[in-house]
Amino acid sequence: KVKSFLSSACSAIGLRGQVLGVGGGRSMGMVTAVCDPNEVRLKFGVEIDSFEQMEVIDRAEKVPETRIDSFLKWMKQTFGPIKAREDAVKKQIRLYLALKEFSQEKGYDFMAIKCLPELPALYTTFCLAHAIMGDSEDDQGLKERFVLACEADINAALTMQILNLLSGGPVLFTDLTEFNLKEGFLTTCNCGSQPTDFAKSKKDVCWEREGVHEFQWKFGGTCPRHVAKPGKATVARLSRSAGKYEMLISLVDVIEMPLDKLSGLVRERPYTLIKLGCDRDTFLEAVRSNHIHLAYGDWLKELEEICQIFGIKPSVLK
Repeated sequence: KVKSFLSSACSAIGLRGQVLGVGGGRSMGMVTAVCDPNEVRLKFGVEIDSFEQMEVIDRAEKVPETRIDSFLKWMKQTFGPIKAREDAVKKQIRLYLALKEFSQEKGYDFMAIKCLPELPALYTTFCLAHAIMGDSEDDQGLKERFVLACEADINAALTMQILNLLSGGPVLFTDLTEFNLKEGFLTTCNCGSQPTDFAKSKKDVCWEREGVHEFQWKFGGTCPRHVAKPGKATVARLSRSAGKYEMLISLVDVIEMPLDKLSGLVRERPYTLIKLGCDRDTFLEAVRSNHIHLAYGDWLKELEEICQIFGIKPSVLK
C-alpha cells in the first residue's frame, strides 16, 4: 500500500513542471483531443508549448544521408522484413531523427503532433517516429522512452505520460476499432503509432507500406505491422465531462492472435487485441473518445491515487 502511494505521488510530482510540445492544431475535428492550456497548467502543472510541423520537416531535409543510411541498416538488422519502398522509409527516418533532435533542443518532456490529414500529401507521416520514440532503443543504443501522441491529442499525451511515469514500459496510443461479438475481444489499432516494444519479438515487426489509404501520398510511408504481446494491462484515458476532468481506468488482458486471423482489417497496421475486464456495454458507454491508452501491468490503485492527488474523478470499470 505504501509502495503504491509512493509510485502515485512520484508520478504526479514528476508530471508537474513538465513541458508538453504540441505540433499543429486540432486534427480532423477531434474535439476530445483539445483542452484549455490554462486548465492543464493549473490542474497538472504542465506547460503547453506550440510549434509548427513544418519546422520539423525543414529540419528533416537537412539530416545527412549517411545518418539515414546508418539508421536504415540498423532497422534491417533489428526488425523483420521491410516491405515499404525504401525512399518512403528514408523520409520517415528523417522525420524521426529531426523530431528527436527538435524535442531535445526545445526541452520538451513529451509531445503530441497533428500529422493528419495534410502530411501524406506534403511529405510523409510520423508513423515511424511514433513507434521508435516510444521504444527503449534506436540505432544509437538504449534510450529513454519518449511519449509522442498522435493527431495532436493533448488528453492522450497527458494520459500516456502518467502511464509512462508509472510503468516505465511502452505506452500505447490506439483507436477503438471494433468489438468481435463472436470471440468477445476488442480490436484496437492506430495507423502506425504502436511502439515496436509491444511486439513479442522485434523480428515479428514487419515494416509495411502506409496504413492509411484514404489520403493521397507524395512519397508514401511505412507502418510497424505486428500484434501486441499478451499480458495483463491497464487501459486509461483522461477526458472531460461537463468541463471537468475524469479518468477512465480498467484492467484488461492483451491477447495473442496470429496476424493472418485478423480478417477484414487493414493489413499494414499494428494491432492490440483486448479482453475487457468489465461488461462490454459498460465500457462502450463510458468511453468519451475514439482514442485509448494502455500499459502492461496492474496500475489501477496507482491511477486512482493519482486522480485523488489531481482532484480528478476516477471512472473505474470492473
